[in-house]
Amino acid sequence: MVAVLLTLLATVVLGVVLTGEDASAARISDIRKTKHNLSATSGNSVRAQSENEVCVFCHTPHQTSQTIGPLWNHTKSSTSNYNLYNSNSLDAAANGVASLDQPDGSSKLCLSCHDGTVALGNVNILRGQTGTNITMQGGVTTMGTAGNTTVGDPNSGYTRVIGTDLSNDHPISFTYDPTRASNDGELYPPTLPNQVPTRTTIKKGVTVPIIGSRGPGAENKPVFPLENQKMQCTSCHDPHIRDDTEDPITKWTPTEGPIKFLRESRMQKSLPAKDQYTSGTDILCLGCHNKAGWYQSAHAVATQTYINAAATTRQFPGNTQVWQAACLNCHDTHTVQGARRLLRDGTDGALNGQNVKSGGNAATEQTCYACHSASGGGTVSSSGGGFPPAVMADFGVTNYSMPINNTPEVHDIGTTTGNVAAPTTTRLDKNLDHLGANGIEGRDLLAGAGNTNRHAECPDCHNPHRTMKSQRFWSGVGTVGHHPHDETSTSQKRDNIASGALRGAWGVEPDFGTETSVTFGTSPTNYFVKFGDPGVSQDTSVTNTYVTREYQICLKCHSSYAYGTNPPTSGPSINGKGSNVNGVTKYTDQAMEFAAPSSDVAEPGGNHRSWHPVRKATGRTTAARGSMNKNNWKLPWSNDVGSQTMYCTDCHGPNVGTESSIPPGAWGPHGSSNPFILKGTWSRATGVGSNDALCFKCHLKAAYTTSSNASSTGYKSGFGGPKSDNLHLYHIDRIANIGGSSAYFKCRLCHVMVPHGWKNKALLVDLNNVGSEAGLASGTEVRKWNTCATSANGKCVGYDAAPYYQGAALKVRNWKASGTWADTDCGSKAGGSDGNGKSLIGKVWMKDSKEACTNVP
Repeated sequence: MVAVLLTLLATVVLGVVLTGEDASAARISDIRKTKHNLSATSGNSVRAQSENEVCVFCHTPHQTSQTIGPLWNHTKSSTSNYNLYNSNSLDAAANGVASLDQPDGSSKLCLSCHDGTVALGNVNILRGQTGTNITMQGGVTTMGTAGNTTVGDPNSGYTRVIGTDLSNDHPISFTYDPTRASNDGELYPPTLPNQVPTRTTIKKGVTVPIIGSRGPGAENKPVFPLENQKMQCTSCHDPHIRDDTEDPITKWTPTEGPIKFLRESRMQKSLPAKDQYTSGTDILCLGCHNKAGWYQSAHAVATQTYINAAATTRQFPGNTQVWQAACLNCHDTHTVQGARRLLRDGTDGALNGQNVKSGGNAATEQTCYACHSASGGGTVSSSGGGFPPAVMADFGVTNYSMPINNTPEVHDIGTTTGNVAAPTTTRLDKNLDHLGANGIEGRDLLAGAGNTNRHAECPDCHNPHRTMKSQRFWSGVGTVGHHPHDETSTSQKRDNIASGALRGAWGVEPDFGTETSVTFGTSPTNYFVKFGDPGVSQDTSVTNTYVTREYQICLKCHSSYAYGTNPPTSGPSINGKGSNVNGVTKYTDQAMEFAAPSSDVAEPGGNHRSWHPVRKATGRTTAARGSMNKNNWKLPWSNDVGSQTMYCTDCHGPNVGTESSIPPGAWGPHGSSNPFILKGTWSRATGVGSNDALCFKCHLKAAYTTSSNASSTGYKSGFGGPKSDNLHLYHIDRIANIGGSSAYFKCRLCHVMVPHGWKNKALLVDLNNVGSEAGLASGTEVRKWNTCATSANGKCVGYDAAPYYQGAALKVRNWKASGTWADTDCGSKAGGSDGNGKSLIGKVWMKDSKEACTNVP
């Protein structure tokens, strides 16, 4: 009798649902043709040995084990303490509570099978008999048992065994209300009970809410139903449905692969639109998640195609393009154990027998490497736009690189404190400023107490939901994602506007007040935190609330914003390369170094601060530099001397073996064979004879290293005077030669070794006036003939005080206008002679005194 009632119940319920479905609808309530049909006659790989009833595995019309329905028959899991999803930016947790509540409601019913702790056939009642266990074929008991080979590795992201560790699974059983949506910043608010819906769509000819709790009447059946205002498994999944286009055996559909009981589309079927969810064409994730900038981001429009093997592993249909996979390119709602933020294969775990990650520690970069490595990582083909930028090699073990491979992974957006303050007045609030949505790490996570959290991960510089393949952060889809740089152009004027690759990332703008006069060594008084998606704005003003400059992203880690007044003396060990690389043992405050006081712009007379124009232009035109030849710079730098700006990545990036700064692969400071992630060499040895020196990527090598050009008028330099238009060239064979060789004519003799910005003009050292940058009182003269250490030739060795001085020798007596330098402007400020009677001023000081610049080791 019970069997007859169950059969009648299934027939009536299914008949009603099917009759009410539009003929064109893709989703059909028909559990008999789904994998949830565990009856012996289902034909599924997991099925009963002899039991032919369909509904009995979950439901019973009488003697249900649940008082709250829906006529539940399967034995519930006894697990009461699941390991839950969590993060420092989680807004779904109740106010004041650090984590989610334990699963409840219908989600507990789903977990009664999918957590793998209760036998599939363990039901409350069968044909009047309580405590019955239906025997399954093949020795299968619970999901994940040895006999059940179809469920996949429970520790991977390709399994139907959710398990009791839900830390790698989409949150469930949390209250989804307008407050939490507002706190998150990128969630649509749901429709509350008895509220007129603001977001609707058409289903079965009826206008219904997109998200909300169910109510009586067809018009109160939301696309994504909440249960008592809570998000549950059934908000996304309907355990009874199939798709009318799926293959009856494989259960695959042509456009989505297996639908996995999802109420809405598993794939993107047309390009997404801004602030809009379209039922049937948008991937269902976008029904709740309104990711700012996503609709035009690189990952939302990319047309590269998944290769067959990668598509099959991910259960994507053949020829799936990146834009169609949408969220599923990088995320999996039930991902590999150990991953954070539902990142697909986002761990360092080893590959299992299915050739997919199984367990391991969180490793965000592994998700990116799936495509961003050689030949598309074996994931996507080059068809539809070429392979994605292959950055994985830049992080290789032989390189100096950002420490993204380090474990444990400490990167985590949000903050542990709820609020995070910048050094002085700028304040970020976890809820008001949407730290999670904007990918912001609070300063408590960015560097941490004692700088113990210093790190780098891909999303520290790139927001994957907003990044664009364009040269400008606003300009839409292009062919490259880096800034414009044409080394053949005679008209291009360089700037420092952020490229599309950096769109929507977060950074900081240093605040020096009026920045009229800022002494070297003075850090910013404040930092303005820049974050958010610029939308359709093309406003590049540095005062905008969002990032408009590349350096703003760099300075959040490489300045006092990250480490306050105590720069770390060492950073994370990178591929075994720790502190003391190239003689440097301490980080510098690059916001301080790149300060550009207006009183030091152009040539104000005498000495002044100098800087590479990363933040602001120098104002030092060729005219201000003594009418020097603009062609002492290479193209495109020679086009707009003094007015142009530049990027950090003009110097930092993978090694470029030529005198070009254009890398062979992706732009960006990912890694290099050179220390400090430089595109060329920069060390004590850099100078004449350096064929791969960093300086000569921008500065014309012939204007600095070819002594035969000294008599030419075509290389006029700011370092010129009565003796020569170009004193760089003039000095080569007069100061540092050994038997005609120029091996000892090095940049570090006269120039500072951290060339971001400096207290003297032209980045010149002055050993007459060493100060706090070397731990000395201001105005201290060093490398003095009567106190210095000497080399084998009896001369003073170069002065070392890292990071700014390495083998330095220059002493300046008179700071002259560019183009007017004379030999007597150099020498000891004390004047007089050394112990051998050699003058400490001018030529004799340079060549013959104990303080000579000749052959300085």
